[in-house]
Amino acid sequence: MAEWPRQPRLGCMGNQARRNSVGNQHWIQLRNCSGSWVNAFYVTTSSRADIISSRLNSIFQNYPGADLDFITPSWENGSYVVVWSQVVWFQNQSHSTVNGGGGRTYENLYAGCVSSLYSYPYRSRTNVHIIATVTNDDIQAYGANPWEMALQWANSIRSPMNGWNCTKDAVNTTLYCNGQICQLTTPTSSYSDSSLQLTATYYGAGETLPSFFTGNYNVFHTCDLTVARPANRTWPYNSWIRVTANNVSVVARVIDVSDINSIDLSSGGVAYALGYPNQVTVSAP
Repeated sequence: MAEWPRQPRLGCMGNQARRNSVGNQHWIQLRNCSGSWVNAFYVTTSSRADIISSRLNSIFQNYPGADLDFITPSWENGSYVVVWSQVVWFQNQSHSTVNGGGGRTYENLYAGCVSSLYSYPYRSRTNVHIIATVTNDDIQAYGANPWEMALQWANSIRSPMNGWNCTKDAVNTTLYCNGQICQLTTPTSSYSDSSLQLTATYYGAGETLPSFFTGNYNVFHTCDLTVARPANRTWPYNSWIRVTANNVSVVARVIDVSDINSIDLSSGGVAYALGYPNQVTVSAP
């Protein structure tokens, strides 16, 4: 029998969030496995910190089957955000996601994108829970790029939380991070070549993947802001790249390589943000 609930893990304190205000910094704190409160990130008003804490507590309390590994950066209404894509473990094994190597997890890894089951492409995000939005005030307070902040915030939430990822109790699948929630890889470089126009395709919309893992050995999250480089390009994994289409630009992370000479956009993340384009321009962030 798979371990249930999926969060918190057996022997851990329940996940919980709260606000802790220190001067003008209003911190979101999370309770870790041992019960200690850990600062995640701060925002500029107490009301926003209360809203973010409430959204996290709603997930923790209402979704015992939540796969919290699907808390990631994303994009909504012109802003970088942190989301949870409502991926849950199906105790009754009524739904599963299968990879090309025969692995099976009893989770719908594409839950953030909704339409008829396995209809391609999914173009709705009605299941996505927006946890936090990076605002101009936040950018000024941190003095950082908003795409970097969204990743930092997502990782700061993921770090103290306790739960199981999709490889825990999966069939014929390598255990990732001991089955627990771990950090998304932070890029160490950026695309610096000339701008290019490329054919765009999408991945993570319900098709069978060759693996649950990407080329940089993170679990693939369909609502995250990630791309797979074209097969004929050598951009390094874990690098930032700007992708533009339909007068919208999103800075994403290179985490995989496509099997054809097109740039593969995460379906519920980059492709959604850009309006599911057939062509994009890539450039330096």
